[in-house]
Amino acid sequence: MVEGTSFEIVLTRSAILRYQDDIYPYLNSNFSPRRVFEIDVEIFEIVGSLRYQPHRSSREPTLSESPKAVRYLLYRASNNFELKILFYVEELAQRVFVTDFFPTRMNPSKMKIN
Repeated sequence: MVEGTSFEIVLTRSAILRYQDDIYPYLNSNFSPRRVFEIDVEIFEIVGSLRYQPHRSSREPTLSESPKAVRYLLYRASNNFELKILFYVEELAQRVFVTDFFPTRMNPSKMKIN
């Protein structure tokens, strides 16, 4: 990657729906409003950091058979809340597609890559 290269961040529909339908309601039920705000900001700062460093993470082992090189970053807010931010990089288009916000306690077969 050329230094200074900036990638466009694309949140897929499945990632947006997981966040809206599962993650955000969970946060609201288990954390104070102030902490929910902090966690929300932290998660999207991590997503934004992919703009300049999309290759700094590991491949997701449960999706190793996928034709896309799905990677993840781990976010941990507490002992009871860990989240994998799943994404893949399209080099030629200079885009990073965030495909899922995956709670680590969920069955890995429910990971979304589209």
